Amino acid sequence: MEYADVSRPYWEVLNHAKFDVSEGLKLGLKGIFIRDYKQYELESGLMGVSVSTGSVETLLSHFGQETFGAACKAYTLEKKLGLFCMICIQAGDDGSVKKNLMIYELDGNPVDQALKTKGAALRQLCEGTEDMQLTGKTELSQEQLGGAGSLTYYTIGNNRYSRKAYEAIVKTDKNW
Repeated sequence: MEYADVSRPYWEVLNHAKFDVSEGLKLGLKGIFIRDYKQYELESGLMGVSVSTGSVETLLSHFGQETFGAACKAYTLEKKLGLFCMICIQAGDDGSVKKNLMIYELDGNPVDQALKTKGAALRQLCEGTEDMQLTGKTELSQEQLGGAGSLTYYTIGNNRYSRKAYEAIVKTDKNW
């Protein structure tokens, strides 16, 4: 197998572009949702998980709570999801990384899936996963999201947690 001979400065430019928050925001919310998306077929229904290159706070600040809520609702309905989640990663220019876990629940979700009722159980599972080191729990109500459901997000303290690690948690623990 051959590998490209790239210099460290070239790699740094590519890596920065990959995690460039301002460029990611230009995609719009649906573009952000689909850019790096996986769907898991769990026993209780379909869970969609997107990865974003901006923290939840950045997305809410840039697009507004109601617009963000409406986009989550539309995406949940379009994909026929029981729950919609995000792993948000925001890399700073100084090399720091901030990660969030977001769990969105659509009030009155029309899908015929038990998963739509398991948001509290998923939050409890994640909060009980000490290795994730979740802090800063923030809840946004249906009213705050313009009637478009509710969401909870956390800061992930352990930066080794990615979507793949999150997937392992939700697929391994069958009790939630």
